[in-house]
Amino acid sequence: PDADAEAYRQALETAQRAQSLTPNDPSVLTALGGAQYRTGAYQEALDTLNLATQMFGKAGQEADPVIVGLKAMAFHQLKQPAQARSAIEQLRALLKKESPTDGPRARARLSRAQALLAEAEGVIEGGKK
Repeated sequence: PDADAEAYRQALETAQRAQSLTPNDPSVLTALGGAQYRTGAYQEALDTLNLATQMFGKAGQEADPVIVGLKAMAFHQLKQPAQARSAIEQLRALLKKESPTDGPRARARLSRAQALLAEAEGVIEGGKK
């Protein structure tokens, strides 16, 4: 959350290129949605993250909790407080189910989701941007 605008712009370009190569990859869509959020394209981010959720579902996988945190912040930025609060509660519930003993990938996923929860709480409940 603390990178400069140029880093976010570069991340967006990279994610867009990756998405053009693998248009239905939910992990790539998640990264693209995150980059869109970071560059202030909140509605685009929300649309992309919704598509990522659909793609995870079609692949028979549970969506990454990071998606829920990004959606919570996008809803907040789009002045949709009820949806933002609902997403934050959903993220909290997802994190209660996560187990850090499921291996390195699960620990990394949990760590990312916890960091995003803290950021989202700061944005939504603390009024940070």
